[in-house]
Amino acid sequence: MSDSMTGTTAGSTSDGTASTSAGTMGTTTSGPETTGSTGDTTTGTTGMTGSTGVEPTTGSTGVDTTGGDTTGGDTTGGIEPPPEWLLSINNQTRFLQKVSIIDAKTTDLCKLPNNTSYPSLTFSRDNILYASAGGTALDVIDPCTCEVTAVGPYGGGIGGVNGITSDQAIDLYGVASNNDVTISIDSGVGTATIVGPLGVDFGTGGATWSDLLQGLYAINGSDDWLYTIDPNNGMATKLVKLSFNFGTVGIELHPGNNVIYACSSGPDLYTVDPKNGNVKSVGKMAQTTCSNLAAPYKPVACIGP
Repeated sequence: MSDSMTGTTAGSTSDGTASTSAGTMGTTTSGPETTGSTGDTTTGTTGMTGSTGVEPTTGSTGVDTTGGDTTGGDTTGGIEPPPEWLLSINNQTRFLQKVSIIDAKTTDLCKLPNNTSYPSLTFSRDNILYASAGGTALDVIDPCTCEVTAVGPYGGGIGGVNGITSDQAIDLYGVASNNDVTISIDSGVGTATIVGPLGVDFGTGGATWSDLLQGLYAINGSDDWLYTIDPNNGMATKLVKLSFNFGTVGIELHPGNNVIYACSSGPDLYTVDPKNGNVKSVGKMAQTTCSNLAAPYKPVACIGP
């Protein structure tokens, strides 16, 4: 998920883009969580994980199981969990890169055949890698070969789509900063439908889906707040002020450990703590600026662990 290259991050998410060290999978115990009709999260007294940067969970494992085994967090029934990496497009070198969530170690996978700027990147529930092409259209990228397939334009005068993310099913949500609206995106043809106004002026930014929240987290690079977005009406609500000044924004909640990762106008991969707003560096990626991050829902054989 991501941000615009003109100054968001989601351009990702860290393209369009926290505070804890990465890889703290399942180390905390959380209290029960309930979700209101707006998609905001209400936690019990022990519901948040505090400084770990993991969003509140419903069990003692620190893994989000509310979405079933499609989240990759539930290994029952032989389902393999998602690998401990993110993908990011280096818009300067044109390489698709694998980034470790442990130390941000970066590996070039393949080189894109075009010069299109991608401010946002995301995996769908069925593990297809989608990218927001120039913030105006949807592409599919083969993570094994970097072959790019155009899906279609968002249409309707919608632009500045610097944050795209999976929805509850097989399609996508997005944040359009040019229009300050939340959109749903048909993953088959690329057409966007306006869900509703954000109610906030988003500049650079990015968005990521949360099964626990049953809604979206979003970073607004214009004011450095972490927001929640209600998928029913598109409204953004301030959650917590972040401890980092974002330029570009890339943001992604990893379904394997429920940690929110982000990147911005520099080489660092960060974690974002949704409770206190702390943004903490995991390590430095092989990028000079970052605007997009994507986490798989299940293993990708050609990339490996």
